[in-house]
Amino acid sequence: MTALSLPAAPKIKASAFKLVRRESFNPLRNGAHQVVELGEPFWSCELSTTELSRAQGGSYKLMLARLGTFGTLYVFDQSRPRPLAYHTGGSWGSPMIESVSRADGTITLSGFAAGAVISAGDYGHWEDGPTRRLHICGPGVADGAGALTLQVEPAPPQNAAATFPVAFTMEKASAEMVVRDRAIRFAAPVVQELSLAAVQVFRRS
Repeated sequence: MTALSLPAAPKIKASAFKLVRRESFNPLRNGAHQVVELGEPFWSCELSTTELSRAQGGSYKLMLARLGTFGTLYVFDQSRPRPLAYHTGGSWGSPMIESVSRADGTITLSGFAAGAVISAGDYGHWEDGPTRRLHICGPGVADGAGALTLQVEPAPPQNAAATFPVAFTMEKASAEMVVRDRAIRFAAPVVQELSLAAVQVFRRS
């Protein structure tokens, strides 16, 4: 099933994005501590809408009906829909990932506008084939040739199935998520408010 997107006029009043690390923390008898990484970090989010009009409420009801139990949704962090330096307009170019380094936690890009500014907390996503990988990154300034290496969280998987270069999208950068909880407040017959909680899904090729 193709992932859905939020309706065109989302009217989101809150969206809390969180990077969840699957780690086990074990204190040892000798006073040392052992931390074991149990899996790939993933994004979770909670979002809620303002009061919706009849038309907007209908769009959300249709989305939830299509979503069903196992459908997925593309969700971006409403607090940072584009790089901070371009919040009120302008273009940072069309960045492409040339290579990744898991050891350094960096991605090397080309295709930025010369001097493009990327701020700490800006988002970007790229498609590795079956999975859309969302990263939070920065800061950095592209050189005169439009090249830039950025530190990202989570660190990119070194063995990700991708043929580089691949586009790094910074406009409404999103993760594919499965909704694990939903609540709708009605004032019959109108949908008044909607809240969702969702977690990122990873697909294997």
